[in-house]
Amino acid sequence: MIKYTIIIPHYNTPDLLVRCINSIPESSDYQVIVVDDNSPNSDSYLRTYSILNRNNVELILNKNSKGAGHARNIALEHAKGKWLIFSDADDLFTDDFPEIANLYYDSKDDIIVFGAKCVMSDLKTPSPKAKQGLMERYRKDNDLGVLLYQYSEPWGKFYNRTYIERLGVKFDETKVCNDQWFTIVAGFSTNKISVVDEEIYVYITREGSLAYSIADTWEKVIIRVGVGTRVVSFLNEKGYTVSPLPTTYFLMRAGSLRKLSILLLLIHKNGYSAIKACWDVIHRIFYKMYVKLNKKQVYNVTLKNIK
Repeated sequence: MIKYTIIIPHYNTPDLLVRCINSIPESSDYQVIVVDDNSPNSDSYLRTYSILNRNNVELILNKNSKGAGHARNIALEHAKGKWLIFSDADDLFTDDFPEIANLYYDSKDDIIVFGAKCVMSDLKTPSPKAKQGLMERYRKDNDLGVLLYQYSEPWGKFYNRTYIERLGVKFDETKVCNDQWFTIVAGFSTNKISVVDEEIYVYITREGSLAYSIADTWEKVIIRVGVGTRVVSFLNEKGYTVSPLPTTYFLMRAGSLRKLSILLLLIHKNGYSAIKACWDVIHRIFYKMYVKLNKKQVYNVTLKNIK
């Protein structure tokens, strides 16, 4: 019986993909679905890697080049396990992952949030995306909303497949920021969530990778602002307020009045107040001045339930 479905989108990093799969047990309990997003010559060279011929590995060759979100959506259609687990091809699972997974297999929760070790490619240096501080703050404040909002990647979590199918949520099929909508909608649509300190996942930041760089093209900025304001509008409907607007960074660096106007129109189109967005920019400027003068950084993102 398949207990866990692990979904891995892949593009042209076969050696790292092999490392990832090697961290997953070769067991019938695990269904490993690899969706290749049209890597060059993938139909020939990928099949030369023997690990992709393991009995519990399913390789799907997607020829549409639509990104990781599309690849994950394809895999969801083939998932059979009770729990959905997401991984990037260049990451891996901890040695304790199988044991921890078995401890929580019978959970009645819709989502289980685990710890994740976030490191650079040397597997030692802490990554800027480190989540340990978020888990510590959750234990201190018991604020699940802030944890779910800040820990908005799909990895490091178990999702009950029946819950996800009933909810009907899918990944955005955009070039960047294609997982935030899925994780936020899934996380804020149920109260059956557990938080576990044990780390099951190793997130590896590679210098020069998409995840390591800030959106450096206007197209990517448009995507990030669009997704960010959709998320905030969704949270508003759920009774939450978010401050400052997550797209404040891009508003501050629009570079021209024309680009700023385009971003504000997009924000307004997605149901968020352009005036509030401008106020968030002012708030952010004064916050940065405070940090510079006092040499002290405070936790400056708030998420409040107003219902």
